[in-house]
Amino acid sequence: MGLEGSPAAVQALSATEVGHVEQADSSRGALRTVGFDRVLGPGAKQAGVFRLVAPVARAVLDGQCACVMAYGITGSGKTHTMQGPDDGSDPGVTPRLLHRIFGLIGRAEAAMGTAAGPGAAATGPLASPPQAQGGSEGAARPGSATRSARRWTVTISMLEIYNDQLRDLLHPSGAQWLDATRAGQQADGDWRAEAERALGGVPAPPRLELRTSASASGRVEVVGLVRVDVGSAAEAAAVLARGQAARATAATAVHNFSSRSHMVTIVDVEGPDCATEACGVIRGRLFLVDLAGAERVAASGAVHGGALMREARAINRSLASLADVLDALAAASSSKPQHGQALASSPRHRHIPYRNSKLTSLLQDALCPSGRAVLLVTLSPSAAHASESLRCLRFARRARRIRLGPARRAVAVLSKDADRHRLELALSRSEARRSALERELAEARVQLGATRDRSSGSLAVARQSADTSRRVLAAELALARRTASAAREVVAAAPDRTREVVRAAVDQARRSGERAVAPALPRVAAVADDHA
Repeated sequence: MGLEGSPAAVQALSATEVGHVEQADSSRGALRTVGFDRVLGPGAKQAGVFRLVAPVARAVLDGQCACVMAYGITGSGKTHTMQGPDDGSDPGVTPRLLHRIFGLIGRAEAAMGTAAGPGAAATGPLASPPQAQGGSEGAARPGSATRSARRWTVTISMLEIYNDQLRDLLHPSGAQWLDATRAGQQADGDWRAEAERALGGVPAPPRLELRTSASASGRVEVVGLVRVDVGSAAEAAAVLARGQAARATAATAVHNFSSRSHMVTIVDVEGPDCATEACGVIRGRLFLVDLAGAERVAASGAVHGGALMREARAINRSLASLADVLDALAAASSSKPQHGQALASSPRHRHIPYRNSKLTSLLQDALCPSGRAVLLVTLSPSAAHASESLRCLRFARRARRIRLGPARRAVAVLSKDADRHRLELALSRSEARRSALERELAEARVQLGATRDRSSGSLAVARQSADTSRRVLAAELALARRTASAAREVVAAAPDRTREVVRAAVDQARRSGERAVAPALPRVAAVADDHA
């Protein structure tokens, strides 16, 4: 169902197809399908939308000029998609991309071994407040003395294109000039003179002019635009909120708080380009564009000849110029130079009408073969807006036919230097590990030598003990052998001694008489037994 219970005129059929229900009498109710790179339904989350555009952050750090645009009718969700709610509870594409940029910078600087930089403070604001600077590319930014050690810089500028006029959203007196500017543009004659008279002496912001830079980049610059140097995602969010609050809005028949201007946030990223031996400076730029409502003049409810009528016509003229640029790019990308045809005259190098509006003039560096662009088209499912939704689908189909030049991946540029530092770090770690292992090996060798020395000493002691034991045993064995030999000699001599004892006893008996012989006989027998 669409808004307020009306039948849905637009449906998300799949991840790549949108269905549009025809409302014309001749084909009412017929479902027409349109294919896109990615389709998100009504239940899609901000994080899901961001994942589709997240690679843009890498492209910017690669030095590319990129653009993210939100296109759709008033009330379809463009500002919510790009900015998110005012309380910041669910950030949109713009703050998420800035947070991703600071995260990538932080990782790049960590890989390069630099502690200073915006990436080091990506999770919180720096101690000093954001600095503002009016001017073009190459101007020195305030605060550069205190942040000179930083290897990457990020600046933000914000402007709105209102009635094809550029207005700085970050200029200190910009908010005071808003009502006076609109009042002056409603009057005939010089609107700026009328605004100055209405303000009564309040200093006017400088006139903003588009000018091609004379630097090597050759990019289109907004001369006089305030550029704010930010050092963290939190600082960037504060700057975005300040610029968003100064945007021109007005009540229309479509929406009570309709944006009547195109709001363009410009993020410039500058850092070291160490992909070459010179290690120069790389500059990337990101345009974040919240386009004004794309409804027709009649649908806006503007009164003929009134201020809203002039606003609506200016909006439609700039959107028509954007469509013309997209058509020319699509035609150029679908054509190839014929054999022998000069490049300058080939269809790929045909004229692109950038100068037909301030919007396309400003975005031409991103809407070109070397740029990178993402178009987010927001649709209302309500049948009451069916014809406007169909116009948006046709616009998106135009953009889908564009094939810009092959994008250089940021990973390749950053990793040439970052990978070298990572490899050097890995090599130093390997060297430290090798040295540690060598020390451990030397200690192990010392311990092994000491063990061998201790073992040698113990072996000598054991050998000495064994030698002593052998000598003792040999002495004991010799003694035993001598004792045995003496015993054998005693045994061998025993009969002779027995005869001598008997003879001596007989002689004694003879001398002593018969009575003395009897006691001597047992002793003789005992002696004989002992020597047997």
